[in-house]
Amino acid sequence: MTSIILATNKKDFPKIPHILLGHSMGSFIARICVNTYQDTYDGFIISGTGGPTPIADIGITMASLAKKISGEKKHSKKLDQLVLGQFNKKIANPRTTKDWLTRDTNIVDLYLKDPYAQFVFTTSGFKDLATLNKKANDKEWFNTISKTMPILTISGDQDPVGNYGKGVLDVYNKLKEKGCQVTLILYEDGRHEILNEINRQEVYLDILNWIKKIG
Repeated sequence: MTSIILATNKKDFPKIPHILLGHSMGSFIARICVNTYQDTYDGFIISGTGGPTPIADIGITMASLAKKISGEKKHSKKLDQLVLGQFNKKIANPRTTKDWLTRDTNIVDLYLKDPYAQFVFTTSGFKDLATLNKKANDKEWFNTISKTMPILTISGDQDPVGNYGKGVLDVYNKLKEKGCQVTLILYEDGRHEILNEINRQEVYLDILNWIKKIG
């Protein structure tokens, strides 16, 4: 699972929209960041995010306990199984353990061959992930998010991180209820890595067109 945060630099490029894009774990980081530094951004793109989940509280408790027992830098396969172990469950006859990432088999194979991608989070890393999810879905986040900043939410409707569209829809509906300028695009049959999916050109074009509209 990749985490991406992309942003232009407003100081270096003052004449173009300053957009923050956060993907996956990076989406939770970006959601908190954009709320803390709202004047810094002209727009915000949430990609491959998730809604509230009871696993967050369970994960924080288990990770905190594991940190005390094994140390914060211990790579925990048990926590990895708890968080990521069920992500392939809706894929019929999966080819690999990472088919939930994308339908593009070439991308999956490249991911599995990448030595820098083959690691298990530390106990501290899992606690951070669960904490980020909880903070990004807290009522206070929705209450304080800018009502004037354009927001684009994109995800695959077969992304387990977004609870197959349900979690993403929950985030979108709560933003709408608060009067935010939010747009939602759920891609049919798309999995987690929507920027590396078989229809990625469509996704890139949708992002570009959205940026042009707010620019």
